[in-house]
Amino acid sequence: MPDATPDPVPGLQVITAAPTPFGHDQSLDVAGVRTLLAHVATYGVNGVLVAGTNGEFVALSDAERLAVVDAALEVWPDTDGVYAHVGAATTYQAVALTRAAVGLGARKLAALTPYYHPASRQVVLDHFRTVADAAGGAAVYAYLFESLTNTRVDVELLAELATIPGLAGVKVSGQPVDAVAAYRAALPREFAVYSGADIDLARIHRIGGTGVVSGVSAAFPGPFLDLAAAVRAGDAVTEQRAQAEVDTVVDALSGGTASLKAALDLLGLPAGPVRVGVDPPSAQEYDHIRQLTERRR
Repeated sequence: MPDATPDPVPGLQVITAAPTPFGHDQSLDVAGVRTLLAHVATYGVNGVLVAGTNGEFVALSDAERLAVVDAALEVWPDTDGVYAHVGAATTYQAVALTRAAVGLGARKLAALTPYYHPASRQVVLDHFRTVADAAGGAAVYAYLFESLTNTRVDVELLAELATIPGLAGVKVSGQPVDAVAAYRAALPREFAVYSGADIDLARIHRIGGTGVVSGVSAAFPGPFLDLAAAVRAGDAVTEQRAQAEVDTVVDALSGGTASLKAALDLLGLPAGPVRVGVDPPSAQEYDHIRQLTERRR
């Protein structure tokens, strides 16, 4: 049985991490981006993260990343619901993307730590100070993904980052709930804490987190929204049922972006091929995804 819901905490949000549609020749499908994001906006999620990991940002040119951001700002009902990812391996590139995204009208920015070369504590601090300054008042959310970036941000460093003017929150990916809880405990209450582990929505709420950034919700939003509603209502029976559905769809799309795009394609939404070097779903995995999409049409 789920743990008892504690005193209310800020948020309990579901932010959809949107994939980036491509044409059959792997060219950027800007019209498809608009169509997909306009559809996602009808789900009732709290926002959308674009040009992030699920959006294959590492396979996009800067001009393409900004085209995706521009399309999101164009179709999303409220620009405050658009989180534009401006992270880059270098501060120089991240600053250029930050200024350009803000120039397009972005008011919320996600910025991955420097990556490839492990960044030191001082480099991380200088990076986020510089990006936050370039944001010119737009809110910046630090994006931590140690397993993919080779850059570690421990609890003490994140607490120091939280003192930087303009830094409004953090997205933590690739870490268990206990690790996210340790971050949460060291941060000001108003500092938003999101997890990239969408399966943990209820658990993230219970440790005081703001919500999750969910790639799976781009194709299957219902289970996440049902779970969030049940947790808010303190309805343990409905929560258990919704959590089981969340577990099912997360397991089905455990192959990541390629599986997510397969689901979107089966749902008749723009997706296209992946550019990054990942395997497609196996025949068995694809059949499982197909069955789930047929249930949700």
